[in-house]
Parts: sequence; C-alpha cells; structure tokens
Amino acid sequence: MNRSLHTRQGKYFKEVCDGNSLTVRKGHHAFTKQGNRRYRKPKYTERKNTVKFRNNHNSTQGFINMTIYKLIVRTAMTMIVTAFLGAHSICHAVLIVNSNPNPPQSAPYIATHKVFGDMMDGMTVTARFADGTLETVPWMATGTPKEGQAIGGSGSWSLTQKGNTYNKLWTLEYHHTPGTSGGLPLLTGLTLDGMASGILDTQVVFDRSKDVSGAPIGIGTPVSALGRDITTDPDPYPFFDIMATYYGEVTITGNPPNPSATAVGDIYRFLDIRFLRLQDPKVPYGLDGYDITSLSFFQDTDNLARIPEPSMFAMGSLGLGLIAYRRKHKGILTNGVCKRLS
Repeated sequence: MNRSLHTRQGKYFKEVCDGNSLTVRKGHHAFTKQGNRRYRKPKYTERKNTVKFRNNHNSTQGFINMTIYKLIVRTAMTMIVTAFLGAHSICHAVLIVNSNPNPPQSAPYIATHKVFGDMMDGMTVTARFADGTLETVPWMATGTPKEGQAIGGSGSWSLTQKGNTYNKLWTLEYHHTPGTSGGLPLLTGLTLDGMASGILDTQVVFDRSKDVSGAPIGIGTPVSALGRDITTDPDPYPFFDIMATYYGEVTITGNPPNPSATAVGDIYRFLDIRFLRLQDPKVPYGLDGYDITSLSFFQDTDNLARIPEPSMFAMGSLGLGLIAYRRKHKGILTNGVCKRLS
C-alpha cells in the first residue's frame, strides 16, 4: 500500500507499506518502521562517504603497515651493514708514531734528499703475517723511471713507490693468488731496513719531520732538508690502527769520522709498521687479501753517500777561498797606520 500525505509543516511524505515494515520518505531521507523501532537509512551521499571512509581507512592502514615493513627492512639492513663494517673497521682509527735511537747507526754523508723509487736498491722489506711467518725481499728498480718495488716470493704482496718519496705515495698491496687453495694469513705489518745491503750510495734513511717529543725538527741533519713523518692516505686509515716506530738513529760523521759528531734525531735506519686494534691488541689485524687489500702512505727518505755531494764540495771550496782572500788582504793597525800582511 502506497500513501502520500502533507504534514502541518508542508513537508512531503511518502509512506510505503510492505508487509510488516513501513518506509516513510522525507525529502532525501527515508525512515523504516519495524514494530516499535524506527531506522533511518543514510542517503546516497552519506553511503558514498561511508564507502570512501572505509577505503581511506584501508589505505591508511595499508600505508601504516607498509611504513612499518620498510622500517623493519631498513633497520635489518642497517644492522647487517654495521655488523659487516664492525668486523673490518674502527670508528676512530689512529696512527701512533714512536722513535727509538737504538741501535745507533752512522754514515759518512747524505748524498741527496731528493730520492725516487728507483734509487733505494740497498733497502729490504720484511712482511709480517698473523701465523708468525716473516718474508724478507730486496727493493729493486722496476725499469720504469723513478719507480721501485719489493715483491713477495709468491707474488701475493708488494710495496711500490713511484716518484719522489717526499710527496709520492708508497702503496702496499696484498691479494689472494688465483688458483691457490686455502686462505691467506693476515698481513699484519712491515719492516723497512734502509741500510740492509748493497753499496752505501744505494742505501737510504727515513727522514722525520718531528723529534721524539713531537716538536718540528725543521732541516735537521744538514743536506737532509725537510723530512716527513709517516701518514696514511686516507688519514686516518679506516680499517685498523697503525703503530709506526723509527729506530736506529743515524749520525752523519763525515769521512774520516768526526768523533764529536752527534745525531740530530731526524733520520733513522729502520721503519717498523704494525697493524693492530688498540682496544683489543691480542687479536691480529691487517690486510686479508680479500676485502682489505691495500694501504697507501707517505714517507720521506734520503740517500747516503761515501763522499759528499758535489754541491758540498763547491760550498767547501768557496768557503776556503773566502778565508784565504780575507787572510791575504787583512790589515793590522799600527800607530794609526794600516799595514797589509804580505
């Protein structure tokens, strides 16, 4: 049964009687009567907004879930990367430089402070490994101008210098040899002996820029010019701490030796480099040949000589000439009269 009527307010109602329910429409609204209860059906726009709210709610919940998932994944990746780097690096790696004058050394002269990689054939390099083994090899010129190198017997490690030792890098490399079985022991350090073999003219000393107290030395030993303490590149080295020790202080005595000659404290025969971690010194650290394969550093050297370099002869001759000239023309004042010495 359908029935239409007007109320006192002039509103239009339409009543639809369908079985036990009666639907009354008031404008865009509809009310359903079932027994004593009255239900209001939402209009279309309200139903649309409800669906939109539900969709937005689902989208928001999905966004939240995806955000949480991404945070979990990123956190896990960060932990993995941190664990990996923690196994191979130290946040605040340091380079410690020490010196020890013993055992004392001597040499007649310094030939030059401009030393290149192919001028150090009197030097040897000893590699130190975590299993306790040592390997000592000679330094040799490679045939390329200004380039020298020390290579391990198996070819797994090498130390190379390509240029002036004052401003060009030394490069240590350690690689697993393809085709070999088993792992490589850690390369935990080097010892450089600048006066190990060969003639004196091919031997070198390691020239520092600071003394034992850490104060700048300046020129230091005559002819040695400004030295340079060991520094890594990058500085600090990111994977482990480094302890460098200079020992065997060298005194330049002249030829014949001057008994009163003393060492200045800037040139040394040996340079010992150890890789370690100061927080846990008992655990070995170093190049592993796989993930950590190279180390670059600066270190100045000077060449030694049996006789002084030509420039020293020239300076000495000039000095003797000036002394002779002054003696020849020196006058003595007697009773107000300057008389020359014949």
